[in-house]
Amino acid sequence: MKENDQIRTVLIDQEEKINKMEEDGEDYTKMFNVMQEEISKMNKELAKMNYINQTLNQLLSEVIEASSNEMKAIKLEMETMKADKVKKDNQLSMLYVVIESHLKIDVHTAFNDLEVKRTKERRIERERQLAEEATQKKKSVIEET
Repeated sequence: MKENDQIRTVLIDQEEKINKMEEDGEDYTKMFNVMQEEISKMNKELAKMNYINQTLNQLLSEVIEASSNEMKAIKLEMETMKADKVKKDNQLSMLYVVIESHLKIDVHTAFNDLEVKRTKERRIERERQLAEEATQKKKSVIEET
């Protein structure tokens, strides 16, 4: 009997272990299924992000290309403007020569003479204003006394 009890105890222990292992197996299966669903969701999100990344890279590439083309156009326009400036400077120089020849004057000297005249006019106007202010002050002093 003792042996039977021992065998029975061993069998009961084994049965409990098997039942526990079956329960653990079910828990692991559930956990595995949940993890598979999470991985599937993450894969879908990754696919969306890859698509967005690809779209953004394409847009960036288009912007860079447009910017490059715009820079080329600006450089060409600047070169045209520089050439036009050189042409206009040359024409202006020729115009000075023609004016000096026809009027028989030196443009720079005439300009300097005009500047001297304008400066004298400004000085005279400033002196007139100062004299007028002094007159007003004298009148106000006389009126006060």
